[in-house]
Amino acid sequence: MAVSLVERLAPPPSAPLPGRHLGLTWRDVAARDIDAIDNLTRITEKDNAVVRRTPSRQLRGFLDEACQGHHASAIVGVDSDGDIQAFGLVRLYREDREVARAELFAATMPKWRGRGIGRALLTWQDARARQLLVESWGPESTLPARISNVVESHQRDRRQLYVAAGYAPTSFLGVYRHSLRPLPPAPVLPDGYRVRALDLDGDLVDVRRLHDAKAAGQGASRVQAERWWRRVIDSVDAELSSVCADANGRISAFALVCRHSTSWIAGVDADAAIEASGPTSDDQWAGAIARTLRGADAENFEGVSIETVLRGVDGRDVALEAVGFTKIGVRMVYTVDL
Repeated sequence: MAVSLVERLAPPPSAPLPGRHLGLTWRDVAARDIDAIDNLTRITEKDNAVVRRTPSRQLRGFLDEACQGHHASAIVGVDSDGDIQAFGLVRLYREDREVARAELFAATMPKWRGRGIGRALLTWQDARARQLLVESWGPESTLPARISNVVESHQRDRRQLYVAAGYAPTSFLGVYRHSLRPLPPAPVLPDGYRVRALDLDGDLVDVRRLHDAKAAGQGASRVQAERWWRRVIDSVDAELSSVCADANGRISAFALVCRHSTSWIAGVDADAAIEASGPTSDDQWAGAIARTLRGADAENFEGVSIETVLRGVDGRDVALEAVGFTKIGVRMVYTVDL
């Protein structure tokens, strides 16, 4: 017999706020805090030497949800001058109907670290996530539940913090970058195949088929694949994106590029981002990548970045490395399944 969500999660009556003895006063987030939290995040990311930035638009959207109480909750820690020095956020993924999922995010200003604030924030987040999951999906739900957070591999203190709280790494995301020097040669394609720009009117059905097949092969749920697809298509650059098609126009490989207001690679101002590509096993894919790299170079981008699923923290993507990409970091997804 399936065990109910409330039995598995055992949400506490209240989520304990970090203690005042840690030096900060805690309260619920308000709309007036969003600019300060965004700035705090940039400062902490620079101090942490993260490889991949948190998109400002995404963070602001999550905080706005928390302010409105839309399946999200956040708190801020304020010092004696009224300045925000830390925050914690919990957000549910209500669009996922297969797993009751919550994601955590937190940051603490460098000068306030080493006092136990991170541990106290995680305690609040874990408790609040359990409360929100039960409130949102219902106590009798039998859906599997998952709470997760992303940590970069070099952040050993944070990794230890999550392990101590019962979380374990379940997936590894390699961040790769191509400096556009040198550009790879265009591979020889099979007869009848050619590489060209993405046609938003005629190519999306084939590209979506390839995208979903790759996502399924990496263990993504249908909901996750759908979310990734929507995110990419909302900001895809058709001219920089590339496809390889046969003589009948059927797509065999693709590389979808998105333009962002700022590069998601820390320390880089102007990178193009390949947000989806595949399959990665032949010259047709390499041809699509090569065209995109040449296009980015022609538009004076500093480089091209891509994130890919790896088998472990020391894993490699041989196909990306074969066309000149270099691994610059690994992001680890820590989860607790309930």
